[in-house]
Amino acid sequence: MTHTNYRVLKSGIMIDSALYSENTVKNAISIFSGDVHVTAEKKSHQWHIHFESKNPSDLKKAIDFFNTELVKLKISEIKTEQMRQSTIKGNRFMFVINHKCNNNCLHCAESENRSNPEPSAVEIKKTLEDVLVDGFSDVFFSGGEPTLRKDIIELVGFAKSRGYRVLLFTNGRKFSGTAFAEHMASAGLYSVVIPLHSHIPEVHDRVTSVRGSYKETMQGICNCLEKNILVNIKIIPTKLNYISLPETVEFIGKNFKGSRIIFDMLHIGGNALRNESRISVKRSKTAKYLEKALDFAIDKNLDVTVESFPLCLIERKYWGCIRNSRIVVSAYKKSLSETRIGGEGQILAEKCSVCSVKDRCPGTWESYFKRYGDSELKPLVS
Repeated sequence: MTHTNYRVLKSGIMIDSALYSENTVKNAISIFSGDVHVTAEKKSHQWHIHFESKNPSDLKKAIDFFNTELVKLKISEIKTEQMRQSTIKGNRFMFVINHKCNNNCLHCAESENRSNPEPSAVEIKKTLEDVLVDGFSDVFFSGGEPTLRKDIIELVGFAKSRGYRVLLFTNGRKFSGTAFAEHMASAGLYSVVIPLHSHIPEVHDRVTSVRGSYKETMQGICNCLEKNILVNIKIIPTKLNYISLPETVEFIGKNFKGSRIIFDMLHIGGNALRNESRISVKRSKTAKYLEKALDFAIDKNLDVTVESFPLCLIERKYWGCIRNSRIVVSAYKKSLSETRIGGEGQILAEKCSVCSVKDRCPGTWESYFKRYGDSELKPLVS
C-alpha cells in the first residue's frame, strides 16, 4: 500500500511536506548507509529527496525502499501521537483508529486529518496488547468515523477478548443497519457516544452537511438501545442549536429512554475555525438555555453531564452536572493553570489562579479563549 504520491526525477522523488514532517523525513534518510547517499531539501510545499549512488541501477530500488520506510515511519508517528494524546479517564485508553468520515460537520475539529493514513489492524492489536500492561480497563475507539473501517467488528471483538470494555465514538449512521448493530453487540461493544446536533432534522443535517443523516442517526440510536449497547448522546451547543437545547433534551428524554446525555462545548479548530461565524457562540450566551435543558433533565431524572463549561458561568445548583475533564498528565503539564495532552487541551485562564474552585472546574478549550478572551469569567473567591 502506497501513501506517497510522487513523480520520479532523475535521481529522486518529491513528497508533500504537509504530510511528512522534517523529523519523519530525516528518520527515513537515516536508514540508508553504504552505497546510496540520500539528502533532503524543502522547497515550497515539497520535500525534494535526492539519491546518489555509484551504481545507477540501485537508485530505483533505493527510492522504492525509501517510500516504503517513509510510510512505515509516518504510521508509527501517528500511532505515537495517538499514544501521546491518550488519556486516563477512569483507566480509559482513547484510540484514534481512522480519519475518514461520511459526515462533514461544520464544527468538526478533526477535518484537517482526513487524508492521514490509518493504522493497520495488526498495529492496532499490537498497541492494545502494549497498553494493556499499563492498567487500562477501557478502550475508546474514535476517528474520523471508526465504523467505516471494514475490520471494525474484528477490532471490537479482539479488544473485548483481551479484557477491555469497548467504547466507540460514532455518528451512529452505520448502526442504522440492524445486522451491523447486532454484529457489533455480539462482538462485545459496550457503549457508544453519538452526537445529536438537534431534534430538528433540518438543523442536524445542516450541521453534518449530509441530507438524510438525521434519519440514519436516529435509527442507529434506536438499534443500539435495542441491542443493549449503552448510548451516550452528545450535544455540542452552536449558533444553530443553542436556543433549542431544552427542546432537544426533552426529545431525547421522551424517545431514547435509558440513554445518557453529554453536553460538550465547541472546540474552535478544523471546520469549526473555517465556519466560526456561522456556528460559534459564547459560553455566557449559551448558559441560560443550557440551564433550562438541565432543569428538564434533572426534573425527569435523566443522566446528564456537562463538559468544558466553566463553573463561574453557570448557577451553582448545576455544578453537580459539570465534569472536570482537564486530565492532569505531568509529562505534558505546561503550568499550574494549563494542562496539555497532545496539541490543544482544556485550560483555565490566568485569572482563574485565584478562584476558590479552580481545582474542580473543567475550564474550557484553549481555542475558545484565543477567540473570545476571558472577560466572561468571574473567579470565585471564598
